[in-house]
Amino acid sequence: MRAVFVLAALAALIWSAPVSAQVRADLNASPSYAAEIRIYGLRLRFAGRILLRRGGKKKSRFLRRLLPRFALGLLRLPGSGLRLAATVGTGDAALTALCAGSLQTIFGAANALCPTQGRARPDFAGAGFCLSACCIVTARGGDIIRTGVRAAKSARTA
Repeated sequence: MRAVFVLAALAALIWSAPVSAQVRADLNASPSYAAEIRIYGLRLRFAGRILLRRGGKKKSRFLRRLLPRFALGLLRLPGSGLRLAATVGTGDAALTALCAGSLQTIFGAANALCPTQGRARPDFAGAGFCLSACCIVTARGGDIIRTGVRAAKSARTA
């Protein structure tokens, strides 16, 4: 009987756990990432360089449909948000302005899917592209589980 009580208490603790995750990715000359996860005041941090590999194992169709739906579901939770910052430069002033304006329009359209703050800045002095994204998800364990189940159902039927 005690084991059942302990399992029920553990399930309730996980279900109602306040989880806060912050993820940042920089895509520029040396791509890097940083992630921080907080649960009940405990903080886990990960950081490093993003290694781009060609080829490798292909993901199953189910996972390719599930992962974007799950991520979008988490971003739609209350208290979650996405911040994007980009710097665009092409060497030509007119083309730089067009690219920065188009990117700002894309960031504005992304706000329709999930709460997004985006800013695209033109760099008229040089040529290059730098994108920085910071994602903050604040949810309880139960919200994450429900979002995963919804994403799995929609990925399975599609």
